[in-house]
Amino acid sequence: MFPASYKYRRNFYLIQATLR
Repeated sequence: MFPASYKYRRNFYLIQATLR
């Protein structure tokens, strides 16, 4: 089982890429 942090971190990266 993996922590939810992994999914959250990925979302954060995607948001940053979109903001750029």
